[in-house]
Amino acid sequence: MTETSIRIKKEIIDFLIASNNNLFTELSETLTVFYKLKTNNLLSEEDIIRFFHVLFTKNEIFLTTDINNG
Repeated sequence: MTETSIRIKKEIIDFLIASNNNLFTELSETLTVFYKLKTNNLLSEEDIIRFFHVLFTKNEIFLTTDINNG
């Protein structure tokens, strides 16, 4: 992934987590833990993005995923 695409995907993930924070505070906590693991070289930026992509895709019915209506 290019640096620009990583930055954009991180912004989308941050937005989606913020949009769902009232019901699922665990999303923000998970992201924080993942960044600690990244600091220790146990996860990459791509790993984190991939995880949240799969999470939001599989759980569209429960999570706010519409950026236009966030």
